[in-house]
Amino acid sequence: MTGPELLTDLRSRGLRLERHGDELHVAPRTLLVDSDRRALSALRPALLALLADVEALERDGSASRLRAIAATLTPEEQHRLEAEAASGDRLAELIVACLATTEGR
Repeated sequence: MTGPELLTDLRSRGLRLERHGDELHVAPRTLLVDSDRRALSALRPALLALLADVEALERDGSASRLRAIAATLTPEEQHRLEAEAASGDRLAELIVACLATTEGR
């Protein structure tokens, strides 16, 4: 599982993942299962970096523009974006991460 996939999965289950300095905060923690905890631990450095990048995109307004563009994608294009993110394409990862955050939603 990649960082963007984990963010998307957590959000789809009603959890929020936030970066506070070098710490990850998940709420509500009661919804976490053991596999979530293992994934969060394994992906911690990547998640911290990804969330820092998303925060920068939020500050300059790029995240909302990326969300607007993503809203126009066909299901086929959305699937391709997710596949590209899963394969490590950094831009696709950032877009998927922006879509998985609660800012602007």
